[in-house]
Amino acid sequence: MLADRAPGYVLPLVVAAALNTSAAAAWYVVWMLASAIFFVPQSAGYSLQTAIAADTSDPAFLHARA
Repeated sequence: MLADRAPGYVLPLVVAAALNTSAAAAWYVVWMLASAIFFVPQSAGYSLQTAIAADTSDPAFLHARA
C-alpha cells in the first residue's frame, strides 16, 4: 500500500527543503544506511514466513535444510 510507504517517500523531500544542501546530503546518507539495515530483518522475516508456510507437517521445519 502506498499509505504505509508514503512517509518514507515524503520525508527526504521535506528534509531537503528544510536543510541546506550539505546537511541534507549528510542526512540522506544516514537515511539510506538506516534503510539498508532495516531491510535485513524484514527480509529475514519474509524468508522465515515462507519457510514455515512451505512445510508444516515436519516437526523440525524450522531447521536449516540442505
